[in-house]
Amino acid sequence: MAPPKRRREAADNEAPEEEEVDARRSRRRGNVDGDDAGPRGGGKERGERRQSPPPMNGNGNGGGRRGEASGSRRAPQEPARVDLRDDDDIDDYNANDQDAVQLTQQYQSQLESYDTQPVAQKVNVEEKNMLVAEVMRLMLFSQYKDNAPVQRSKISELISKLCPQLKRNNLAAFIIVEAQVKFTTIFGYEMKELDRVQQKKTGANRVAGTSDPTKEYVLKSMLSAKSRRRWVDQPGELAMRGFCITVCSLVSIGGGQMEEELLWRHLGALGINEADEAHPTFGNTKATLYKLVKQRYLIREKLSGIHAGEAGEKFGYSLAERAMDELGEEGV
Repeated sequence: MAPPKRRREAADNEAPEEEEVDARRSRRRGNVDGDDAGPRGGGKERGERRQSPPPMNGNGNGGGRRGEASGSRRAPQEPARVDLRDDDDIDDYNANDQDAVQLTQQYQSQLESYDTQPVAQKVNVEEKNMLVAEVMRLMLFSQYKDNAPVQRSKISELISKLCPQLKRNNLAAFIIVEAQVKFTTIFGYEMKELDRVQQKKTGANRVAGTSDPTKEYVLKSMLSAKSRRRWVDQPGELAMRGFCITVCSLVSIGGGQMEEELLWRHLGALGINEADEAHPTFGNTKATLYKLVKQRYLIREKLSGIHAGEAGEKFGYSLAERAMDELGEEGV
């Protein structure tokens, strides 16, 4: 057992520790003023260290001592805000919303027409959801791979491969409409059906075909052109879009068809040469032009008759279905 003198010294040493603990608890409850803080150097210095950065109100004014305390810190970035600038933006939003609602209702009405058909009653929910998901996956991958349309025959082949036991009439049509409704309501895309322009063997002397046109599908944003330019379009895409519009315009001005040699001559005047494989913007210019053919803005076909000439085979370009759908005759 410790002597009385040592016990008194231990008690004296414990008293300041208890006072410090009480002071800490009081500071946490906000009952102690900053200037009377304990031995940790509370007061003004501690208060300054606890100051938060200036509010992100866009004026950069933190105010008083708070601004001084946070001056050495890295200023926080103000989050990007999307706001309507004027009445034109509001009108554009309202008009676009109305168009999107009407388009969604149109596809929804088509879907409801299948309720009384046997194909909708024989496919269970699990099979339907699986097939719709795979069709949507196919459309999205094709969109971001090369932006080429997906033919209806390819969708039918996919459905038959996944569910060979479900080979029933109109099954592909039913699944496609289900996918169209989901694209409009979930992704804000329209899965639009187009009639594929057929390539004729007669070239410039081609005549109207008698067979039914092949169906194909593309994804189109439901945003208005103004909204896409403001929030969606990337600067790197503008050059390719301008190239597409320029080529389609040249072909349209030429009467809807233009020889390949003449088209390259016009493009050469704009600084885009056929032999250029390392263009600073388009890289291989031939591959860039052929990309428009794959995306169904143009049709490349062999010419015959007076257009063919005597120097071997010649090819020409004409407008395809996507050029007419997205640009139109007035647009080109």
